[in-house]
This record gives sequence, C-alpha cells and structure tokens, in this order.
Amino acid sequence: MPQRAPEEPTDFDFPSPTIDRPRHGVSETAQAVEPVDPARAALEGVAEEHRYAPRKLLGRGGMGEVRLCKDAWIGREVARKTLLPGRGRDARERFLREARVQGQLEHPSIVPVYDIGVREGGEVYFTMKCLRGQTLRQVLKDLAAGDERALATYTRHKLLGIFTAVCLAVDFAHARGVLHRDLKPANIMIGDFGEVYVLDWGIARVRGAPEPERSLDVVAAPGLAATQDGRIVGTLGYMAPEQARGKLDLVDVRSDVYALGAILFEILTLEPLHPRSEDPVEMLLSMARGLAGNRPSERCPGRDVPPELDEICVRATALDPANRHPSARGLHEAVERYLAGDRDVALRRALADKHAEAAGQAAARALSGAGDMGARKEALHEAGRALALDPSNEAALTVVARVLKEPPREVPAVVRDKLDDEENRDLFARLLFVGAAQGVASMAFLALAFARGAALLGPVLSCVGLMLFASATKFVMWWRRTLAAPAWYGSFVLTAVAWIVAGRLLVPLLITPFFLGLNTIGFALQSSTPRRRVLVALGVLSIVACFLIEPLGLVSPSYVVHGDTVELLLPCAKLGFHDTLIVMAASLILGTGGTSLLVGRSRLAQRKAQEQARVLTWQLEALLPDRARILAFASEDAAAARHACDGRRAEA
Repeated sequence: MPQRAPEEPTDFDFPSPTIDRPRHGVSETAQAVEPVDPARAALEGVAEEHRYAPRKLLGRGGMGEVRLCKDAWIGREVARKTLLPGRGRDARERFLREARVQGQLEHPSIVPVYDIGVREGGEVYFTMKCLRGQTLRQVLKDLAAGDERALATYTRHKLLGIFTAVCLAVDFAHARGVLHRDLKPANIMIGDFGEVYVLDWGIARVRGAPEPERSLDVVAAPGLAATQDGRIVGTLGYMAPEQARGKLDLVDVRSDVYALGAILFEILTLEPLHPRSEDPVEMLLSMARGLAGNRPSERCPGRDVPPELDEICVRATALDPANRHPSARGLHEAVERYLAGDRDVALRRALADKHAEAAGQAAARALSGAGDMGARKEALHEAGRALALDPSNEAALTVVARVLKEPPREVPAVVRDKLDDEENRDLFARLLFVGAAQGVASMAFLALAFARGAALLGPVLSCVGLMLFASATKFVMWWRRTLAAPAWYGSFVLTAVAWIVAGRLLVPLLITPFFLGLNTIGFALQSSTPRRRVLVALGVLSIVACFLIEPLGLVSPSYVVHGDTVELLLPCAKLGFHDTLIVMAASLILGTGGTSLLVGRSRLAQRKAQEQARVLTWQLEALLPDRARILAFASEDAAAARHACDGRRAEA
C-alpha cells in the first residue's frame, strides 16, 4: 500500500467551504459580514457567466478549488467549488455526482447547494453556502490542550447537543439512501451562531447506484499516512471494522453508526478511539479486529463519564454490526434520553454496588493494622463514585461513616506539609517578635549602664553583646526563612550564656536559673520533637552549669555563707537602689510576659485546631444520614461481638 505525506490531498479531496475558523465564539469575520440589502443586487446587466464575482481563494485540493464569490444576482456570498481543468471524464462524473448527492440532501445540518453550471472554457462548478465557524476536530484539540475559552464555551452538554444534531443529519441521509462513509470530527462544522453541518459527501454511497471508479480511496485523517486506490473507503481511525476489511457489500447504516460512536468516544475522552499511528496497516488491523478498550470510563477514568454514555458508546462501536444501534436516529435518541435526565436506574445501582464493594475492600485494608493512606483514599473515592450513582447505597454510606469516624494512624503527607507551612509562618513571626524584644531590652540595659557609670560596663557589654548576637541570629532566620538546626541551637546557646552573664549582675542563684528555664521553655515550644529533646537537655545542662561555675572557681563568688545563712551579693546594686529594682523588675516582667505570650499563643493555636476538627466532624455527621451512622456503629458492634465470640470459643 503506497503512502503519502500527512496533509497531501487525494484526488477527491476538497477544502471545506469555510471563510474562517474562529476560536470559541463569534468570529470577527462573522461580526463584519455585510448587512442585508434587498435593493443592492440587480438582474439586469449581469450575464450568467459573470454572476459569481470571485473574492478570494478558500482552498485548493487535488481535484479542484473553492473560492469565496459574490452572487451578483442575489447579493450574497457563496462558496464556489470548481473542477480543475484537464481532470478527465471520470473526475467530471465524480464531481457532478458529489454536487447532486449533496444538493438533494436538503437538511439544516447539510450544506445546501445553490447552483451548478459550466464556466467559459468548459469548467464545471457548483455553488453552496459559505460557512463561518470551526470544525469539531479543532474544538476537541483545544479542549484536550486545556484552552480556557474552549472549556468555558464547549461543555460536555453542548458537545452532546452538537452530536445529536449530526446524528439526525446522518439519519436523514440514510432515509434518502445515502451513506456518508467518512464521518469524523474534521467533517463536522460548528457555525458561529449554533449551526451544525456535516461536510464532505465526496465518497458517499447511494443505495442502488453503481460505485464510481477510482472513488474507493482511504482519506487520511490529519497527521496520518493513507493508502490510495484500494478497496477500503473512509478515514483511518473512524471507519467501521467491515470498512477496514474492505467488505463494501457489508457496509450499511450501522457502519456510519460506528463512525458516530468513534466521534462520541472522542467527545467523552478527548482521545481518539483507535490510537494514532503512522503505519496505515497497523491502524487497519486495529480497526478490522475491533478494539477491546472502547469503554470511555476505563480508557479515561478521570473524565467521569456517566454510565449511560459509557454503554451508548460501547454499543455504537461494537465489532459486530448486529450489536450496534440499528440506526443513527437510535443513537440520537439514546443520547437525547440521557440529556433529558432519563437515567437507567438498574444500571446505576449495579455499578454503585460494584464501586461500594471495592470501597469496602479498600476500607478493610485501611482500617486494619497494615492499612495505609492509599487504601483509605481508594475507599473514599470508590464510595464517592458509588454514591454519585446511587445516593441511597447503604454499603457505600457505611464505608464513608466508618472511614471518617476512625482517623488514620498516620497523617497524610499533604496534610502534614500544609501544617508544617502554617506552623513555620507562625514561627517566623515569633522569631521576629522575640528578636526585636531582645534587641530593645539589651540596648536599654546598655544605655542605663552608660548613664550610671563604667563600674559594670565590662559585664554589661558582654551580656548585651551576647543578647544582640542571639537577636541577630533570629533576624537572620526570619529574613532567610530558614530553620536550620545550627542556627536554632546556636541562638539557644547564645541566649543561655547571655542570661548566665546577666545573672552575675543580678542574683545568680535566683534570677539566672529562672531565666534559663524560661529560655528552655520558649525554644522548646517552637521546636519539633527531635529538636525539643536536644533543647531540653541543653537547658538542663545550662542550669547545672549555673550552679557549678562558682564552686569550681571559674568566677568570683556571688554569695557568702555565714553559718546557717547565705548572704547574696548583688553587683547590680552599684547602679543604685532604684535602678537595681527597675532592672530586676523589668527583666522578670519581660521574661515572664514573653514566655507567657508564647505559651498562650500555642494554646490558642491548639484550641483553634481542636475547634476546626470538631466543626469538621459535626459537618460530616450532618452530611451523612442517620441511617449511615447507625449502620457504621452496627457494623462495629457486630465486629466486636464476633471478636468476643471467637475469644470465648478459643477459651473453651
């Protein structure tokens, strides 16, 4: 079988009589169409051979060309298809045959033929309505690509309405004894104002009429190679199995029904029924043997194809013609029943039971010791599909109630990541607050020390420097949005050392352990479990170190023992009595108040999370009928009773 280039026309290819192909809406050309002028055209002075004034070329094929012309007699624009010169007697007969077949099919969804004639020089032509719109092929291509305007314009309901109009047009042709034999999305035109047209009747078969010579060509689908001059008629990917086998005597109205079913499959899935291939032999074998995967819901489960449309598509594309819809009207009526809301209750209940059974099996895995989140998700998904088909399905309701009542043992990764993000945002806000508070307090203490003299300037500078360094680490973590362990532990250690140094100025045995404890609590509240353990250990070590540095002689003593009494020394008293009280009170207030705010904020966050969980549970309980909850508890009680009974048997 010889091959040709993907877009190379065959002898009998013609472009569609289309001015433009707009994208999802009324085209600019359609908006700019000349208004009706009943007095503009005139019969006098215009010879018949000059009636059609050419305006522009719309397209050229292997046999002829199509031009946009102005009908001078009527004043309208028409598409004139002309047979190219030197095409021979056979081509002329086929050309005239196409014009007569299409011209006698007077239907709103079939392009009307206006006139047929012979130009000067013997060129035959016929004129027809010039279409403005785009093909269904382009629409489906845009939908598959996720084009937003296409998705908004061409809903499934609208596409099904277009499809039913095509079915009626094909059924009308069948009633007139004409088989199209080349139905495909590229041969369906959608007009700017809701018109639907079935195009290209060039290889149509007329009942009782002989098959014209050399018209038995395979017309290539876009992007596919094709054979020529064979005993196979139609487009690869859309022709019926009997057409693909070359058994033209078996081709009847049900062959067109198959092609319509292939179009419906593509509408529902946005994928071709037969996988595309550059090898025509491979595609012919696929079509001749039939296709097992002709159920849209199985090929594309994410498209949520209703079971009624699923069954319609499977029947229309059956391998045996006897199993298909008997006519295009039968296919039309089946889709119309779906659009009218006529649902097959028995079919839906059977499918619902199937999904509910799968949901029960997945729920058993999810609620067992070896269960996982995938099984839980599968259980809810299958139960949801069952309830979508049959809202009263008790098995599915029971699964939903059981799964929602018992939380998962592990938090889903998606939920955990979302919680981590929220917690980190809150933590960064706390870092900014604590860092700013540390910096302001340190600078205030340093200013007071300078104002009162330089006696304590060395210890004050050490304390303030460490505090400012710890504050800077918090600012850096906030700025860089990082919670790296080295920075986190480093900020904790710097703060702890700063409080030990500051304690040398106040009361080391009282003030320093208190602040070291607050520092540990504050960092631990904002850390994950592994880090919290490390921080608590570091906090305990810092408190122990606070009590050991004096007995080990590392620093000068801050207390003196007199018998059974202990005299506490207060180096900070050199600042003066009132200033000392202010420094001690401010330190205690800032430490206690800051830690209390952190603890309170954590408690509020916990309370908010608990409220959200309770509200969610309440809403889910309100969503599920009382019967579902009763069934869920009943199933649990039954399981418990069986477990107890098994235990008693084992003891016996």
